[in-house]
Amino acid sequence: MLLHPLRLAAVLLGLAVFSLRAQDTNVLPNPGFEEETAAWQVGEGDSLVTADAARTGKFGLRISNDRTKARGCNASSATFVVKAGQEITLTFWARSDSTGAGVYLMYVSDKGRMVNDPGTKGGLPMTGLKYDDKEWHEYTVKATVPAIAYGVRIWAHTFSSAQCVVDLDDFQITGLPQDTEVILPKPYVAPAKPKPIDFANLPQRQTPPAIIIKLDDLDMRGKREHPRWDKVVDYLDSRQVKGTMGMLGSSLADASPEYIQWIKARHDSGNWEIWFHGWDHKTHTEADGKTYNEFNHRSFAEQKKRLDDTQALCLEKLGFPLTCFGPPGGVGNGSQSVETHQVMIADPHMVAWLYPQPLDGIGKQTVQQGKVTILDRVWGTNLEGSVGAPDFEAFVRGYIKNLDRPYFVLQGHPVMWDDYRFAQFTKIIDFLVVQKAEFVLPTGYAATLKAQ
Repeated sequence: MLLHPLRLAAVLLGLAVFSLRAQDTNVLPNPGFEEETAAWQVGEGDSLVTADAARTGKFGLRISNDRTKARGCNASSATFVVKAGQEITLTFWARSDSTGAGVYLMYVSDKGRMVNDPGTKGGLPMTGLKYDDKEWHEYTVKATVPAIAYGVRIWAHTFSSAQCVVDLDDFQITGLPQDTEVILPKPYVAPAKPKPIDFANLPQRQTPPAIIIKLDDLDMRGKREHPRWDKVVDYLDSRQVKGTMGMLGSSLADASPEYIQWIKARHDSGNWEIWFHGWDHKTHTEADGKTYNEFNHRSFAEQKKRLDDTQALCLEKLGFPLTCFGPPGGVGNGSQSVETHQVMIADPHMVAWLYPQPLDGIGKQTVQQGKVTILDRVWGTNLEGSVGAPDFEAFVRGYIKNLDRPYFVLQGHPVMWDDYRFAQFTKIIDFLVVQKAEFVLPTGYAATLKAQ
């Protein structure tokens, strides 16, 4: 039977409304945690489902960090299989005493591994918490699914150096059809806790280690260095401990007299070495859609110009060239390339390289060439357990696992250290002083190794 055109229009309109409602349906299982942790992976850090975190209903999600969790505190939802171009909206409610957390739409591959969208700042759509008034606020995250994504899930995360307690509830994902395939997460299994450190009976080294304190990201803020640099300098000088500063070349371009004089005073003291940490520390996105660090995926000429421009400014404004290099990071696909090795060998001043990793094949070739000495890293033995977060106990555990290592390059980021993290840093230095460590500067120590 043929329908009257008006009735047909009404039927079609009804189907359209039904379709819209289907798209607006919340496909997220257990969105308000009324089934406790069902369909969520909860437990990493200090995440838990508790009645104290409920906005509505019986339960809510709480993520918190007392600054001792290097990876932060994490919880994630089920994963939804998606198609490129789908438009998703995530809404949720949060109550927090800090802005040190965020909620993300995490894109994943078909293997369940996180993938970044080159068209999204930071790689993942997210919103940081904007309020620290301990009141409930509604938040929204919108995203268009990129072709690289097989699935998407919600990820709640406290930033590693934050101290916070965050309650989350009433999540809703719209924009996906009701028949979207949902992949439930595996229950969280906590890793075994390490045994307490027996500080009274630590294994002893045969000889004290040489220590290079590698501090990154010296830049001009206003007309001066960041105040946290002053705090670190004052502390290390008071302990008669040598340190190093990785300076950005661009900071000298319009440098104030105060900034120039401060750097020169550190250099002239003999207690500090200033080294080349790149021109601007900025990442760059190439035609392949991927983002790379400053000294990765750039030509020899491009990299050499960044070093040449810095050396020219150093000679002009500081009166000395830089003789040591440590490449900047930012994204996890490498901090250097074959061209970087060529640039370091070509520069007349460079003699030491603070390598961001253990020595590799091309690094060995550079060392054998005889001009540049590479001072490489030991994974697991560092000032910071994660970027910006010094961790005393993690350092000690790594230190006693490498008792035969003659030297350590210990990396830190002073501008990221609040009072708690600074205290962790000073505990590491105090420990090394008791261990009778020799604090050295990279150019001088490179000459010692070369002579040996």
